[in-house]
Amino acid sequence: MATQIFSSIVSTSSTITNYARLGLASQNELPDMLRELLLIKEPPHLLEAHINKNDFLLRNLRAYEWQIIRTVRENSYHDCDVPLMYKIIRNLKLVPSPTQGWDNNTPPSTSEITIGDDVERIRRIRNEIVHRGNTNVQDSELAKYFSTFKKIASRLESYLSKPEREFVSKIEIAETCCIDNATEQRYLNRLNKLAEHEAQLSMSVAEVYRDLDSLRLNMQGNVSTLQRRIDSVTNEQDEVIRRNIRDQIEKELHKWKQDDDKFVPTRAVQFVLNCLKNENCVTVVGSPGIGETAITRHVALKMEGLGYTVIPITVPTDIRDFYQAGKPTIFVVDDICGNFTANQNMIDSWKQLLGVVERILTENRDKCKVVVSCRSVVYKDKKFSVLVPFISCKSCNMSSTELQLSRSERMKIASVHLGQLGYEIAQKCPYDFFPLLCFLCSRQENVDIKKFFSNPFSVFKDELDSLSCQGEDGKCKICALSLCVIYKNELEEKHLTTNDPTVRVIIDNVCEACGLNIGTSRVKIKEELETLVDTYLKKERNMYQTVHDKFFDFLVYYCSTKMFSCLVEHAVSSLIQERFLWNKILDEEDIDEFIIIIPDDKLALYLNRLVKDWSKEKLRKVFVENINMKNEKFRDALLTDLAQRDLAEQEQLANMTQMYNGTLISCLEVCCRQEYTNFLPWILKQGVAEAQSNSNLTPASSACLVNNKEMIDKLLSLGAEINKSGSTEMTPIHSSRCYNDIKVGVVNLLTEHRSCINNQMFNGSTPFLLALSTNQNIQVLKILLYSSANCNIGLYDSKTIRNKMELVEVWTMEEEMAFWSNWFTDNCLPVVDEYVKQEPDKILEIIGGATPLHMACFKNDIQIIELLLDRNSIINIGKEDGATPLLLACQFGFADVATLLLEHDADREIRRNDGKKAKDMAKQNNHLEIVSLLGNPSVIIYMLE
Repeated sequence: MATQIFSSIVSTSSTITNYARLGLASQNELPDMLRELLLIKEPPHLLEAHINKNDFLLRNLRAYEWQIIRTVRENSYHDCDVPLMYKIIRNLKLVPSPTQGWDNNTPPSTSEITIGDDVERIRRIRNEIVHRGNTNVQDSELAKYFSTFKKIASRLESYLSKPEREFVSKIEIAETCCIDNATEQRYLNRLNKLAEHEAQLSMSVAEVYRDLDSLRLNMQGNVSTLQRRIDSVTNEQDEVIRRNIRDQIEKELHKWKQDDDKFVPTRAVQFVLNCLKNENCVTVVGSPGIGETAITRHVALKMEGLGYTVIPITVPTDIRDFYQAGKPTIFVVDDICGNFTANQNMIDSWKQLLGVVERILTENRDKCKVVVSCRSVVYKDKKFSVLVPFISCKSCNMSSTELQLSRSERMKIASVHLGQLGYEIAQKCPYDFFPLLCFLCSRQENVDIKKFFSNPFSVFKDELDSLSCQGEDGKCKICALSLCVIYKNELEEKHLTTNDPTVRVIIDNVCEACGLNIGTSRVKIKEELETLVDTYLKKERNMYQTVHDKFFDFLVYYCSTKMFSCLVEHAVSSLIQERFLWNKILDEEDIDEFIIIIPDDKLALYLNRLVKDWSKEKLRKVFVENINMKNEKFRDALLTDLAQRDLAEQEQLANMTQMYNGTLISCLEVCCRQEYTNFLPWILKQGVAEAQSNSNLTPASSACLVNNKEMIDKLLSLGAEINKSGSTEMTPIHSSRCYNDIKVGVVNLLTEHRSCINNQMFNGSTPFLLALSTNQNIQVLKILLYSSANCNIGLYDSKTIRNKMELVEVWTMEEEMAFWSNWFTDNCLPVVDEYVKQEPDKILEIIGGATPLHMACFKNDIQIIELLLDRNSIINIGKEDGATPLLLACQFGFADVATLLLEHDADREIRRNDGKKAKDMAKQNNHLEIVSLLGNPSVIIYMLE
C-alpha cells in the first residue's frame, strides 16, 4: 500500500515538473526565437516609426504595449511577450502569411511549414499551455510537445541562417535539464499568473454576455436600456482616449465655454474660421495678451457646434494617440513651443512627430483640423522654422493691419468687461494686450480702472506690496506666488504635500525670503494659495498657474526685485536660462520689459548656478538655451570663473556629456556647434577626447557645419583630426558642403590640410557630390575638382544604403527618404519632382548609383554639366536602374542637356534595365525635339553651329 502511495506521489510530481518544462519552453525559448526573428526583420530603432504608420496597430495596441514599444530602442525586444510580437510580425508583414492565413480556426497542419505557419504555431502553443486547466502533463504528451518545439526551432535556424542546433539545443536542454523546486515553482507561478490574467479578461467578456442575457429576459420593458448599454460598450471600445482623460478634457472645455460667454467676435476670428473651411491647419500668431489663445478656443468651440470633437493638446504625442481616422476632430495647441522664448526641447519633440502630423493632415483634410496659437517671438525664431506644417499653413497675424483689433472691436470688448466706462478706456489705452487687461481688471475688486489701464503693472505691484504688509496671511500669499515662479508657472499640488527634503529646503528658503519663519506650515501656504485662484491664479489638473502668461512675466520680474538670490539658487533651469541677462550685454532696443538684469555684484552667484546645472549634465540648458552664452563677454566671464575652480572640478565639467534624443553630446561638440571659439582652448586643456560623443558629427564637423573658419582653424591647431567621421561617416569636409552660404575660405582651409576628398558617407555621398546637391557655389566645386575630387564616384545602390542605414542611429530611413524628396522639390523642375512623387517609396531606387553627372542632369544645370564633362566625367555610366545621363535628359525633355551630351559622344543605344533606349524615353514622354535630335545626327551639328 505504501509503495503504491509513493509511486502516485512520484508520478504526480513528475507530471507537474513536465508542466513546468512546458512553461520554461513557452516563456523563454519560443519567445527568444521570435525576438531573434524581429531583430533581423525589424531593427529596434525603426520599430516605433513603422508602428506610427500602421493604422491597425495605432488603433489596437494597448497602453501597456505602447510602454514596451517605447523602450525597445534601449532594451531591444527583451520585454516583448508572444502576443505583442505576434501583432508586430503579423501587421508589419515581416514574414509571409501562414498557409491558411493568420488566426484561422484551423491550426497549421504538419505539412504546412512556412515561417508564417511556425509563427502562428508558437502563438497557438503558448495560448494552449497557458489556458490548459490540467497542470499534470504525462511523459508522452510532453514528448509530443517538445517534438513540435524542436521542429519549429530547426526550421527557424534555417530561415534565420543561424548555426545548426543553436535553437534546437536550447529546446533539448529545457526538455531534459534538472529543474529544482524553486525553478519549477517560478515557472508554475508565471503560468498561473498568465492564466489568471487572461481568465479575468474572459470573465469580463463573459460578464458582459451575462448582462446581455439578463436584459433579454426583460426585453419588452428594457429595450431602450439595452440599447444604451450596448452603445456604451461599443463607444468605449471605439474610443482611443481613456475615460479619465476624456473627463479632464470635458472639464477644460467647460471652463472654455464659461470664459467664452464674454468673448467678442472679431475680424481675426472670422479669418480663422474661413481658413478652416479650406485648410486643415491654421497658426494664430500674436504677442502676449493680444488674444490668440482666446481666439483658438472660441474657434474650436464653434467647430464643435459643426460636429467636430475638440481635443486640447498638452504634449505632441497626443495628436498621434488621440487621433481617430474618419472622426471629425479639431486639435487645439496653445502656445506651441514656448511663450517667453522658443523652447528647443519642445521643438525637438514636435519635430520627431512631424511625419505623423503630416500624414494625419494629408489623409483627412476634411475630417481633421489643427488650430495653433503661437507667440510672435517664437514664430519668428529660426529654430521654429523646422516645424514646416505650422509655418507653411495659413497664419493669422493678430498684429497685422488687416487683423489687429479695430476701434469698434476694442469698444465692444471694453463694454462687455467694464460697462459704460469701457468706451472711454478703449479710446485711451495704448497697449496691444488690451483684451488681457480688460479680463484681468474685471477680476479685481475695488480697483481704480483708469489708473489700472494707464499703468496696469504698477497696480499689481502696489497690490502685492500691500499683501506683504498684511501679516502672516499676506506673506503666505506672496510665498505661494513666489513658488509659482520658482517652478516656472507649473506649481503642482504635490509640491506642497510631499516629504521630499529638496522641496522642503526650497519652500523654507522662499519662506525666509518672504519674511516668514523657516518651517512655516505648508498647509497654511496651500490655504492661502487657494484664495488666489480666479484672481491671480487658475488651477487645472492639480497644477497652479497664473491666469495669463503676461501676468507671469510681471510676477517673475517682481519676485526678482524681492528675492533675486533665492530665484537664482532654486528656480527651474529653464527660467534661469531664459529670463536673466547680464547688465554688460544689454541691448536697449531689443530688451523685454520684464527681463531680469544681473548686476555685477550678483554675477558670481549666477555663474555658480550655471556650473551647478552643468555638473548635473544639463549641457543644452547651459550652452544652447542660455541667452547670455551668445555673448563672448559673458563666456569670457564664465571662463574666468572656471579658471579659479579646483582642477579636478574643471576636468569633470569639461568631460561632462548629456544624452539628447538618443545621442550622447559633449561640451566640445556643443561649443563647436554654437561657435564658442573662446571655449575651445579651455576644454581641450582639460584632456577632452575628440571622440567622446557618438554623434553623427565630430567637433570639427560641427564647426564646418556652421561655416566658422576661425573655429575650424583653432580646432586644427589644437590637434583635431581632419578626416575623423561621426556615426554617419560624415567628415568635416562633408559638413562644410551642406549650406548655400559656404565660405570659400573654409573649403581652402580644409583642402590645404589634406582632407580626404573622396571619402563616402553612409549613402555614398562624397564631399563633391554633397556640394553639388546642397549648394550652388560653382567656385567651391572648382576648388574640389582642382584638389583631385573624383567626379565619377556616385551614391551607393539602394540596397547598400538601406543596409548601412541600419547602423546609423541618428538618422532614420524616413528622414533619408524625406531629404531626397525635398531635394527634388527644391532643386529640380516640376516634371522631375512629379515623376519622383509618383512612387515616393522608390526614391532610393531613383537616386541609387547616381553620379554627380546624373545629379546635374536631374537639375537641368548646363553650367555644372559642362564643368563635369570638361573634367572627363564618365558620360555613359548608368544608375541603379540603368539610366545614363542622356536617358534622364530624354525622359524629362531637357533638349539642351541632350544636345550637350550627344556632342560629347553619349551613347544613344544604351538601354535602361527595363529595355528602353533614349529615343524610346523621348517618344514615350512626347519630347519631339529630342526624338528628332536622336533620329538625325546632323541636327546636332546644325544646332551646335
